[in-house]
Amino acid sequence: MFEKIQKGVYNLPLDISNSSSNLKAAHNFIKSGEVLIFRNAVNKNLVNSIKAHLIALGRSSYPNYHAISTTAPNFHRLNDEDERAFVKGRFQQFNYFPWNQDYFNFFKRFKFIFELKNALSDLPINFALETSSNSEFTAKLSFQFYPAGGGYLVKHADPVDKHQLAICTLVMSNYGEHFNSGGTFMEMDGKKVFVERFCKEGDIIFNNAQIPHGVDKIDENHYMNWLEYKGRWMGLFANNKFSHVQSVSDSIAL
Repeated sequence: MFEKIQKGVYNLPLDISNSSSNLKAAHNFIKSGEVLIFRNAVNKNLVNSIKAHLIALGRSSYPNYHAISTTAPNFHRLNDEDERAFVKGRFQQFNYFPWNQDYFNFFKRFKFIFELKNALSDLPINFALETSSNSEFTAKLSFQFYPAGGGYLVKHADPVDKHQLAICTLVMSNYGEHFNSGGTFMEMDGKKVFVERFCKEGDIIFNNAQIPHGVDKIDENHYMNWLEYKGRWMGLFANNKFSHVQSVSDSIAL
């Protein structure tokens, strides 16, 4: 039904949302551990405009950290092996929430992606996009920059629970053009599969949150300069629990 790229990795049809049977099949693929790639989901020019904006923001303002609550602002943080992180890594993260404004109107522009992620997780399509004081989860859009010279994220597994089955990531850098070694991987049959190497800017990757995955060090031999912004970018369309919620487990380093 889906075009096979290699063992465990398939292309997702562009008209996936128009067919309930295809959505169900895709859900079952993800549940069984297969990886699906949705081609050209986001225009390349838009991807580059977002990166240019984030680079300007990162160079002109200090990083900070805020717990996830209904009063949290949009913010960017520097995770340079931060001891507060459940999973060790080295990257910069720019976070956006549905209740705040932004120049790109992200949650309106990318609503279809959150809806598809929810459908593939067998959730109501508006799940976590609308929040109240009683909500346990919120949609969150995070853009992450992994600097050349050693940006990474250790192998880990994310929880599959009432808020998600599928992880949804936006490819924002081309392997062989923006970085030449390392990158995101999924562990399948005991081997690392570098899925981004089958992708281009604007593609979206869906995978089961519990598949062991991470980011191998980006161009490890390059001199690392955070403000140079040379390295790998990606976007993460997430359903995250609010900081007070204890009923759902956290990500686990492996």
